[in-house]
Amino acid sequence: MTFKRDYRYFDFILAFFVLALLLFGIMMVGSAEHIETRGTTGLFKMHIIWAATGFCIMMAVAFIDFEFVCRFYIAFFALNILLLIAVLLLGTETNNTTRWLYLSNIGIKGIEFGIQPSEFTKIFMIVYLAKLIDRFKDRINHPLYLGLCILVGAIPVLLIMLQPSLSAAIAVGVIVVVMLFTAKVSWKLITVVLVLLVPFLLLVVYDLNNDPQIFLHKIMNANQQHRIRVFIDPTVDPDRWYQSQQSIEAIRSGQLTGRGLFNNIVTVPYSTNDFIFAIIGAEFGFAGCIAVLSAILVVVLRCFMIAHRSEVFLGKLIASGVGGMIAFQTILNVSVATGTLPNTGITLPFISSGGSSIWIMTASVGLVLSVGMTRPKSMFED
Repeated sequence: MTFKRDYRYFDFILAFFVLALLLFGIMMVGSAEHIETRGTTGLFKMHIIWAATGFCIMMAVAFIDFEFVCRFYIAFFALNILLLIAVLLLGTETNNTTRWLYLSNIGIKGIEFGIQPSEFTKIFMIVYLAKLIDRFKDRINHPLYLGLCILVGAIPVLLIMLQPSLSAAIAVGVIVVVMLFTAKVSWKLITVVLVLLVPFLLLVVYDLNNDPQIFLHKIMNANQQHRIRVFIDPTVDPDRWYQSQQSIEAIRSGQLTGRGLFNNIVTVPYSTNDFIFAIIGAEFGFAGCIAVLSAILVVVLRCFMIAHRSEVFLGKLIASGVGGMIAFQTILNVSVATGTLPNTGITLPFISSGGSSIWIMTASVGLVLSVGMTRPKSMFED
C-alpha cells in the first residue's frame, strides 16, 4: 500500500488546543513572575519567544513528512547520546544536578541561552525507537529484537540518571513502555515484567531505610532519597517540605473559582515552571484546574485517536509515544504540585516556562499532525 499527504486532514482541533495552552501559559508565567518580582523580567519576555517559536516549530514539523524525518533515526540516536555526554562533561551544575548546556548570553537582562538535553531525549527517543520497532515489527517478541529495543531505551535513561534527573529518566522510560505496548509485545512478557516489578519495588522501600544499603545508593543519590523520606514523613525535614506545602496551600486558597489573575497571595518557589499548577489553582480555582487539565486531555486523546486511525505502523508508534509522553508528564507535574508524589522537578506541558520543554512538546505534536495527514493512496491516483 502506498500513502500520500492529504492536507485536508490537518487536525485543527489539536492545533487549536495546543495554541490555547501556549497562550494561557504566557498569561500564567507572567502572573507568577509579576507576583514574585512585582514586575516583568527577562524570563517572561523569553517565555513569549519560546511559546511563539514553539507554535511555529509545531506548524513547520506538521508539514514535513514524518517518514522522511525517521530516516535519520541513527543520526538522532547518536546526537542524543552526544548531547547527554556533553551535559555531563560541560554542563552547568545547579542544585547538585547537571542538566543544562548554556551556549551564550542572549542579552536580555543577563538571561543565557541554554538547552536541556534530557528534554530533547524525549522526541529523539520517539523517533528512533519508532523506526527501530517498525523495522522489526514482525519479530518484536523475539528476545533478541525486544532486548535491542530495550537497550536502545536504557542507554539514554542511564545517562540521564547520572545528571541526575529521575523524573526525566522515568518519563523516557514511560515513552519506551507505551511504544512497546503499541507494538503489541506479548502479554506473557508484560506479565513477567509486572510480576518481577512488585518484589523490586518492595525491595526499594526496604533498602531506603537499610544501613548499609544493598543497591539503592547506586541508582539514587542521597538528595533523591531524602526527598522520598520527606514525602513519607514531612517532619523529617520541614524545610524541604516547604515547597510542596506552599503549593498545596496556594491551590487550597483558590477554592472553587480562584482569587483572580495576579491575586495569588501564597509564595510558591519555582512557580513559573515546576509549580505553575499551584498558581493556576490559586488564581482560577478548582474550575480553572479542571479546565486546563481538560484541554491537555483533549490534546492527549487527539494524539491517541490519530494513532488509532493511522494505517502507517510507524505513524501509529509516533502518535502513541507523544500522547503517552504528554499524559504522563501532566500526571507527574500535577501530582507533585498537589503533594501526592515527591518533588521531582518536571514541567507542565505547554504551560510551564522553559524553552527546551516547550519546543520539544510542540515539535512532538507537529509529528502527530504530520501522521494524521498521511492517508492511503488510491490505486487510481498517480
